[in-house]
Amino acid sequence: TSGEIADSEIHDETILLSFSLFDSTDVEVIHVADSSHESGVELARSLAHSDVRLAIAFGNTLNANPEHFISGLSHGAPNLFIAGGNAGDNACFEHSFVIANGEVYTQGMVLALLRGPSLQVSNRAILNWAPIGNEMRITRCQDNVVYELNGKPALEVYGYYLGEEVLATAPQSLMEFPLIAMVDGIPVARSPVGLADDGGILYAGGFRPEEPVRFGVADIGTILSSACDSAQEMG
Repeated sequence: TSGEIADSEIHDETILLSFSLFDSTDVEVIHVADSSHESGVELARSLAHSDVRLAIAFGNTLNANPEHFISGLSHGAPNLFIAGGNAGDNACFEHSFVIANGEVYTQGMVLALLRGPSLQVSNRAILNWAPIGNEMRITRCQDNVVYELNGKPALEVYGYYLGEEVLATAPQSLMEFPLIAMVDGIPVARSPVGLADDGGILYAGGFRPEEPVRFGVADIGTILSSACDSAQEMG
């Protein structure tokens, strides 16, 4: 990961194990080598007549864009609950991996499929990134790589609005300032996860040409308070 939380403390470069125990729910862990939209649809078809209620998915953002797979899986299995995250490498932005059944994979997706008639599932998302500054437009991009904002190089725009010192330790420093876009009426933050060889910024999620975006900032106190309130509501 890029930081771990255990017993109310934040750790770096440690191994964190989390266990979930069920009385009657079966869990199957699988690896899907291809992170494409078609691969997600294919998995959804294989689950169409099963009792799988929840898929916890983990992807390698540094190697591919897991969003395509998740989109295909969601489209093909609209009643399936999907949660998960992306693998990190302690903010080195070099390589990441996922693990399934004792094997390490640097490509594709790993999913834990939870099935059982008594399993009760609900989910929600908490953004807590506050949009700041003027609205900008993605004027040049390719999937999850952004080259231009408002017709100017993306890195130049970051430096102009956030200060040249932000660029000194890019891409690590850029993670604190994701781009927020509206997706189906829901604000979604895409965090920078690397720099492309041809000058673009690599994000954990794709963009559309001419899509309006704004910079996002976060306040730790607000995030913790909102997460606590949400957990109490679901409890």
